[in-house]
Amino acid sequence: MLPRHFTWMLERYLGLGSIARPSQPVPVIGAFTTCIPAFKNQARLLSTVNTSGSRQPRWPWYLLTFVSGFGSAAAYKFFTEPVPDPPLNPQTFSPYTLVSKGQISSTASIFTLRPSHSVALKDGAKIYNQAWKRGIWSVEVKQPQLQIARAYTPLPPSDLLPKGVEDDRIGLRFFIRRDPKGEVSGYLHKLPEGATIDLRGPHLEYKIPNNVGEILFLAGGTGIAPALQAAHTLLSHRSCLPTGLPKIRILWANRRRDDCKGGMSYQNSAASGASKLLGLWPGHAQPKATPPQNESLEYAGGTPPTPLVKELMALQKEYPSNIRVEYFVDEESTYIGKARLDQCINDKSSWTCPSGREPGAPGEANTGRKLILVSGPDGFVEYLAGQKVWDNGKEGQGRIGGLLSMLDLKGWEVWKL
Repeated sequence: MLPRHFTWMLERYLGLGSIARPSQPVPVIGAFTTCIPAFKNQARLLSTVNTSGSRQPRWPWYLLTFVSGFGSAAAYKFFTEPVPDPPLNPQTFSPYTLVSKGQISSTASIFTLRPSHSVALKDGAKIYNQAWKRGIWSVEVKQPQLQIARAYTPLPPSDLLPKGVEDDRIGLRFFIRRDPKGEVSGYLHKLPEGATIDLRGPHLEYKIPNNVGEILFLAGGTGIAPALQAAHTLLSHRSCLPTGLPKIRILWANRRRDDCKGGMSYQNSAASGASKLLGLWPGHAQPKATPPQNESLEYAGGTPPTPLVKELMALQKEYPSNIRVEYFVDEESTYIGKARLDQCINDKSSWTCPSGREPGAPGEANTGRKLILVSGPDGFVEYLAGQKVWDNGKEGQGRIGGLLSMLDLKGWEVWKL
């Protein structure tokens, strides 16, 4: 049984009724000295609210326990559960899953990746779409064992892909060649389907201006990916520009026909006097054969075209007045030479399509800026446009050199990718 003075204080505090004070002073010791004023104030407050002397309604103890536990669990989940990263962001690496790996040649394959987190899937298409509109972009791929990364250029979406591969536009495709000395490319080619690959980006490599009238794209090997990006940006995302669509000419050079099987090969007399691309690819011996002297246009091989050749052919079919592609193959002794470059730079033809499109109709080339873009191995870029330079830790354009420096480039802008 509690002492009388404790019973009185509790009843006064809880508002259980009016009980007379004890006749003797209540002894207070220790910490209770600071508590009595609070008891008095609380009792005075309760007496003004509960004048009838009835008890205040209280929640059952089990309901209070449930609410308290639920709130604690929600707070723990909110503060401890990690927020999934977006499909791509320039600051951190995000996990992607290798969906498929299709071999193009003995040394190159097309990799298809998708975000690993389901939450990130719905945001992927938005991020990619914004990047496609701006220009040529890349993402970094990490090699986790060595903690190094290399930039790769995604291929644009294609309507030629099998249903389900990229129909929802949330995947990314890469054309990657296995380099014997490449740590990242070697790592990627060894991965099985279903493996996780970390990506970071997008990183804008070149912002394509809106007022483009003509583009000459010089692509070496896997450098065809930026060329496809440029065509996709200008023909698919900027088709409503009042200036109309530009003329796009792509010259694609490869070591072997396997990389561009089925492509239409332009062979002309200009190639016979062209300087050979010595050092274009390390360890490649120069063939002794000479190219044909008569200009001709022929289908190569007779074998089914590779997926990238199919995409280029589809672009030419859809935009016959706006895009042309020429193939140059080392083992067939066809090269991008000075004479051919001069012909492309000074081409004044209107590129009218076989169906006879009316002048001024959508798709006609405009008279905007003229660009020469060069992409491929370092030796390829240096031979055609000069070496890129490093300045304050950043890779710069350097001066224009190589074959392009021997030509009259008045009115043309050159950019090395």
